[in-house]
Amino acid sequence: MLEGSLPSSYTSYDRDSRHSRRSSSEDSRSASPASLISLSESIRERLFREEHGRHMNNYSEVYRLPADEEEWARLDQQHYTLKEIMGAKYPPEMKAIMENSVERERQVLDLGCGSGAWATDVGLDWPLCRIVGVDLVPLSRYVGFDLLVSAFSVIPASHRIEVNDINMGLQHFYNQFDVVHARLISSGIKDYKSLIDQISCILVPGGLVELVECDFHTYNRHRQRIKVDLDLPPNGRYWPRYMAHINAAAKAFGGDVGAATHLYRWLTTHGAFEDISYRDVWIPTIPGDDTGMYRESVYCMIKANVVGFLRSGKLLLRQHDISEEEVDAMEQFSLYELSEEEEPVYIRLQCIWATKCQVS
Repeated sequence: MLEGSLPSSYTSYDRDSRHSRRSSSEDSRSASPASLISLSESIRERLFREEHGRHMNNYSEVYRLPADEEEWARLDQQHYTLKEIMGAKYPPEMKAIMENSVERERQVLDLGCGSGAWATDVGLDWPLCRIVGVDLVPLSRYVGFDLLVSAFSVIPASHRIEVNDINMGLQHFYNQFDVVHARLISSGIKDYKSLIDQISCILVPGGLVELVECDFHTYNRHRQRIKVDLDLPPNGRYWPRYMAHINAAAKAFGGDVGAATHLYRWLTTHGAFEDISYRDVWIPTIPGDDTGMYRESVYCMIKANVVGFLRSGKLLLRQHDISEEEVDAMEQFSLYELSEEEEPVYIRLQCIWATKCQVS
């Protein structure tokens, strides 16, 4: 097990708002679903397929973004960028929960763990905890798509990846975890409200949930949604059109892309959560003349993320029968806007965290 120190001050968000509500009764527990898989070599081969020059999971018909080395690098970069934008790694309550004097191992669940970057941070900040990451594919790095090297290799062996489709149920995790984290997974979730119900059962009393989602819309400098009619030929800006196509495609494949809009209502009316905090994070994906929000290095990171997402989203759009010519045109014009457009365009991250009510 790694040696390590307690987290620094660069580990928690500022609180924006609070809302409290007392607990409701827990749902009954059930056995692990049949969706759990062991990672034999033959299973690994069946977990991936190639589409339009990219590898993707072969396990879920809902989540259609790539699952390859380029995508894991993009997700790593996204994680580093979000840490800079948000100013912290974790909600403020997490430090107290992870350092509670109760003598038992803290357990953390990362749903849709992707490249494992967030889980790795947790493991380095709290090396004595146990982390479980859940994703549709092995949390691995591929060399020639043959050799697997675990991304968890830098943190203790008590941390593991479970290859599982969240949509198949998480009952085998009930009443076990002190922290549950999910970030930007709504495009692969069929029923996000039901997922919140399950999270309320997964957490132990006093445990923390953190959810961060995007509504897949774009916004102008006045934080007004940019309307795009996909039934009409392009007659305006291409980055908003690209995002509108991503929204439509993810929705067509069954993703709950509107979940971000409902997170606050779902948690505040649920009954199992208290100390609820909410925060909007506006990211200038086309910075334009908005150059005062962040350091120049952060704007460079944001631009790199947009470039990566333009490449990543092509796979989803091609599977949604958008022609290669149209996808390429949207990518090229979006890249032009990224460098030359003076009018900023934002995406909105809706972030919420809360603790599970203590048993009275």
